[in-house]
Amino acid sequence: MRPMKIQLPTCIAAVGILSLVGACNQKSEENCTKAQTVIRQALAAKTTEGLTQWREYAYKQCADKAVLSQLDQEIVTAQSQVAADKAQVAQAEQQQQQVLNLFHQFVASGHAAPEHSVSGPSCEGDERSEAAITKERFCNGNRPLSGVAGAAFMVRYWEKHPAEAARFAVRLSNPTKCDALGANRVLKVISAPATNGASVNRYYCEFTGGDLNGLQALASEANNADLYVFTPKYLEHDPAFAAVLK
Repeated sequence: MRPMKIQLPTCIAAVGILSLVGACNQKSEENCTKAQTVIRQALAAKTTEGLTQWREYAYKQCADKAVLSQLDQEIVTAQSQVAADKAQVAQAEQQQQQVLNLFHQFVASGHAAPEHSVSGPSCEGDERSEAAITKERFCNGNRPLSGVAGAAFMVRYWEKHPAEAARFAVRLSNPTKCDALGANRVLKVISAPATNGASVNRYYCEFTGGDLNGLQALASEANNADLYVFTPKYLEHDPAFAAVLK
């Protein structure tokens, strides 16, 4: 969304801020109402461009001090909310970066032996089944992330060859790309439907260096989406997930 641009009063634009007293010294209920409207529109749009000048203009045009007091209160409240929103966004971004750093470490240290990356993994099917005997089945596990409510690292691997066929995942509150985990090349950009009827991009990539070299990933620009890192051979055992990448 493009920021709202506040058009200054004609008298201000014509003679400049320093001439406000001389050019705009006649109080006017109509101009007072106009100044209030413009200021409130700016506050609703969370823009501060020209806000100071319009407030000064309101003080020149409005005779009712109660109106001006109310207007000042609205400005202070809105500015405080904007500051709080910015702080919340910054905190969320910082927390996500911490989660990404820990996830990177989790995958780097666990992909050689994913069966040992979590405690008490659960394998699919009955233990007396053919799949259990041959180990031709998936096992799943998770590791809760301390300090982040509800967050966990998840692992899914093929029991017969865990190091060759494993997938790691974490759910992120904010959008991300493969770049967050290291050097990579994008293999495919996949358009996926979003909840608002629009679409978001998913990035299917392959890491080209560092401790994730050779692994692949699927990252999403959606909020509250899973970030996956997996071995290429994992796709041979999970056709449903492989189909997402086509």
